Amino acid sequence: MMLYDIGFVIFSLFYLPTLIFKGKIHGDFLERFGKFSPEKRKALEGSRDAIWIQAVSVGEVAVCKSLIPLLRKEFPDTK
Repeated sequence: MMLYDIGFVIFSLFYLPTLIFKGKIHGDFLERFGKFSPEKRKALEGSRDAIWIQAVSVGEVAVCKSLIPLLRKEFPDTK
């Protein structure tokens, strides 16, 4: 497992500059690491009645696409 972590760090050191110089970093790139703008952080802290969904793989995202409408129907007042 440690070998994987070391490999990931080395890969990231080479890949991140490529993303920066090619302009392929999305506006929400830092949000993936928990770095939010003050406006978004305030909005997130103010919403206590929220359902968070985490999906990593393509299959999980596909399942969430069918799950979200059901959650909205069941919990209409929840974000």
